[in-house]
Amino acid sequence: MTKHEIAVLTIRVLGIYFLIIGLVHISTSIVHWGGFSSGFFLTSVSYIVVAGVLLWWLANPLSCWIFRGSVDSSEETHAVLPENFQRIAFTTMGLYLLITKVPSLVSSYIFYFRTSDRELSNVVEVKISGQSTIIGTSIGILFGILLICFSGYLSRMLSKGKTR
Repeated sequence: MTKHEIAVLTIRVLGIYFLIIGLVHISTSIVHWGGFSSGFFLTSVSYIVVAGVLLWWLANPLSCWIFRGSVDSSEETHAVLPENFQRIAFTTMGLYLLITKVPSLVSSYIFYFRTSDRELSNVVEVKISGQSTIIGTSIGILFGILLICFSGYLSRMLSKGKTR
């Protein structure tokens, strides 16, 4: 297998994972339908299902994007370098973080701003908890974006560290 084929396979497996998780959660939320939070839960889970389908369909372009600008002879011999596996792993972890943290961030914002209108806004613990959840989720999204964008750099750094 070439590095592109391995990347496509990995991205599609991640897409199938999100599709299955999303469908399981949708079926659960349909049973417990009612109120704003359930409707929002259904929407955020639908986002995960759509993300899973998009990962399946866009696996080939994403694979090309992962290895943009890299030229090596491993494509001809079908030998995949460890650096390529690392690059695929970093990108997959970044996609996972990004897809799982976006609905969490949206729900945290909604919870935080909905409770600010109520008498709960006087409780300092609720404000601090909401702010820390938003900050923590935002950091997770940032790490996901960094892993996706700098997967090549990170894998090169790991490879240099092993040779020393």
